[in-house]
Amino acid sequence: MDVILRIVTVTLLMVMALGVIAKPRPWRWAICFVAVAIGTSAFVTTNSTGEIIAPTQWSGWSVLVNFLNKTIVISVWLFVQSSFDDQFRFDKFRVGVSLAWLAIILKDIWLWETGRDDPLGFATTIFALALMAHLIWTLLRDRDGDLRLGRRTARIWLSAAMVGLLLMDIIIDITMGFAWRPDGFIYAQNSLILMFVLAFAAATLKLDISKIAPKPPTSNEEHQPLSNYAVTLKRLMREEQLYLRPELRLSDLVARLPISEAATRQLIHDEFGQGHFRSFLNQYRIKHAQELIRAPEHQTSKLIAIAFDSGFASLASFQRAFKRETGQTASEWRAKKD
Repeated sequence: MDVILRIVTVTLLMVMALGVIAKPRPWRWAICFVAVAIGTSAFVTTNSTGEIIAPTQWSGWSVLVNFLNKTIVISVWLFVQSSFDDQFRFDKFRVGVSLAWLAIILKDIWLWETGRDDPLGFATTIFALALMAHLIWTLLRDRDGDLRLGRRTARIWLSAAMVGLLLMDIIIDITMGFAWRPDGFIYAQNSLILMFVLAFAAATLKLDISKIAPKPPTSNEEHQPLSNYAVTLKRLMREEQLYLRPELRLSDLVARLPISEAATRQLIHDEFGQGHFRSFLNQYRIKHAQELIRAPEHQTSKLIAIAFDSGFASLASFQRAFKRETGQTASEWRAKKD
């Protein structure tokens, strides 16, 4: 029974990964999904009471599978972020964290292969817990501004399921020891993974992929007639310049419109082509910043002053948003305009 569970799970994961490769959604999301599929397949392959699918006689095989197995944590960390962030990028922070994780697991594999003691003890486990904590914090932090209603709900159940599986394994390792692997636990673990893979496959077949793999937003504001409510919202943003308030929340806009919060979310997503409230505000803030940079009286103004005058709460958030919106840093854009 255990072998059948693992074969079915690995087969489904590989078929889904090939499907993503054949018809890629956003390519960054596709890369993250394939990485999760490969890592999970490696884990399921070796997560057995016997050695039917996991031969240990060949050292090269054991090293490869062990490496792929240990990439699950960082793959899930990247995959969940790419699933819920329309503007997901492999930025310096994510690349740096990923390289640090790969360095740690390579160290672990080397110590395991050579039979040496690990002087850092639970460093890998602590790092994994930190990644999961950061992931949960990010999802909860950005949930309020998510304009896709289905995706707001999916933030909870999808991420909780994936993170839960990893946390369960980590907590058991800490409390029961790394060698604790009774047959019942292994069967339950493989069954839960298969159930999640089946649920994910079913969601994909039902075209719920829009909740999971975000499409880069393309504003239709200038090309299609806006509804009356959208015209009102556009007036509030351009004439009253509400975006200049750093603390502006979606609820503030809802209070100014004669429609519900859910309708306001759908309005901004459908009419303005934005997937998150923050990106909706930033497009106005960046345009305002560009106008300030062009203005003769601001030729010598520092970027931090322009950032604050454009509604940003910090220079760092301004720099990130400017680079995402224009493909250049504010300094580069200013130099070209000069």
